[in-house]
Amino acid sequence: MSKHTPGPWTAHLIGYQWEPRIHDDGTGTLLAVVGNAETDYQDARCVWEANADLMAAAPDLLNACASVWAYLADTDDPKLRALADECRTAIAKAEGPTPAPSETT
Repeated sequence: MSKHTPGPWTAHLIGYQWEPRIHDDGTGTLLAVVGNAETDYQDARCVWEANADLMAAAPDLLNACASVWAYLADTDDPKLRALADECRTAIAKAEGPTPAPSETT
């Protein structure tokens, strides 16, 4: 797996800082501030909060995809194979590009 901060993560609204923040539950480390340049604050805040919740779920979703992929990796069933491939694609997207061999030494 990639070298991301392990979960669980939580989305919070803190004090006067209206953009949601993603924190590592174990250490309290700030991982991200979610926001954008929307002009309608109320609509934007709903989107920010939804995005923050999705980001906070990322470690759990990555682990679930890895479990499904490992379980289905050798299936011959075409529908299950397609599901396993979707999980592998999501895992690859989350882990980012694989370094070239010369970059790992």
